[in-house]
Amino acid sequence: MNFSRREILKMFGTAALLLTPAHTLLFGQNSGNPAYFKIISKIRNNGWQQLKLNQLITNIAMEFIDVPYVGGTLDANSVETCSVFLDKLDCVTYFETVLGIAKCIKSKKYDFDDLVEQVKQTRYRNGIVDGYSSRLHYTADWIYENTKNNITKDITKNIGGEIIKFDTFFMSKNFDKYNALKDNPELVRVIKQQEEAINSREYYYIPKNKLSRKISGIESGDIIAITTSIPGLDYAHIGFAFKNDKEEIQLLHASSKKKKVVLDIYLSEYLKGIKNNTGITVLRSV
Repeated sequence: MNFSRREILKMFGTAALLLTPAHTLLFGQNSGNPAYFKIISKIRNNGWQQLKLNQLITNIAMEFIDVPYVGGTLDANSVETCSVFLDKLDCVTYFETVLGIAKCIKSKKYDFDDLVEQVKQTRYRNGIVDGYSSRLHYTADWIYENTKNNITKDITKNIGGEIIKFDTFFMSKNFDKYNALKDNPELVRVIKQQEEAINSREYYYIPKNKLSRKISGIESGDIIAITTSIPGLDYAHIGFAFKNDKEEIQLLHASSKKKKVVLDIYLSEYLKGIKNNTGITVLRSV
């Protein structure tokens, strides 16, 4: 039996981890599809393209409310491809798809192939699909690469964040749980090297005991990555911040527990509700 990192995290009682993609149509990386163009049309008809990037991201993210949560979609193919789905999402594919659509709008590129290209730029190292190891499996690696490439900026330090270092080893140690790794020792070595690179870096996070309903410096549309104490892992979940009318921060995310995309409870309370959650890293799209 094979287990995804997401499934193993659920065994630990956490929310889903990080890897995959919003209502009934299944579509991959081919030309046009109705659901995508329905979203694009709504954005353009309502003038959302004029909004600041964070507000545009928030509006797009809300369009996916109630879309089913489905994990493992990125691992369905034997050959690594940049698959994008709008009818089924997990925490990672949700945020990267929303971010991709927003980037398409801001660059005035409206074809579905443009969305696939935008997702590819964030999902893969240097935006190049070159086998399983080119995908940014660890969120810490995603943060590093996308910050380096000026796609996002890590604002955590500026809003009270503290240094955190990770000890990632989950994938290389549990290689037998991954179809792509279990019969490929050379690929395991590559993953191990990536883990060592992550472990050599410093990141920033805000411990959950320092969070309240109102969090100064966080805006709607910011990306919220949740750190975890599970051995070998860096982050356990990811989603968007949503600042309500009272300026309280809620979590907008694809929930494995609720099996769909939801606007959830206050971020601070969400973290307190899961023992292994330790804090947050906050990213802002640029």
